This record gives sequence, structure tokens and C-alpha cells, in this order.
Amino acid sequence: MSPPQATTSPALGIVGLGTMGAALARNFADNGVALALHDADAGRTAALASELGARPCASPGELAAALPAPRAILLMVPAGEAVAGALHEVAP
Repeated sequence: MSPPQATTSPALGIVGLGTMGAALARNFADNGVALALHDADAGRTAALASELGARPCASPGELAAALPAPRAILLMVPAGEAVAGALHEVAP
């Protein structure tokens, strides 16, 4: 089966595509939610975006810019510095 093709603007962004972030992305995509995705590992971002028909983003800031306001973004990153860094990029 081929991946779904994103035909609308992403409704949700997910930053962090490890075990939990990828599982949530698959669940949302399976339920028709258009996604924008970012992970620190660009290869992981590209592979999952291709699988799900989602929009790959090179940075959290690019992900935020891809979403219409009001933006819904899930941060699935380790506590601490990673959260602070991601929030700093998506906040503006």
C-alpha cells in the first residue's frame, strides 16, 4: 500500500520521532490527521514523512511555520535542554 499523500496544510506538528513520537505520528496519520514532522535525525524525519505522506521539516521553527494558527505542536523530546531548545525555536 502506498503512503497517503498530504493534500492539505498540516494540522499538527510533532517534534521528536523516537519510539513514542513515531508511534503517535502513525496513529494520527492513520486517523486522517495531516502532519508536519521534525527530528534531530534528518534521515528519521525523511523516512517517516515519506511513509506517512507528511511534511518533513528541517527544524522546529520550519515546522511551526508550516502550521496554520493556532498551532498545535507535540514535543516528544527528552526533558531538559532538548525541550528548552525546541520551545525557543517554535515560540517566535
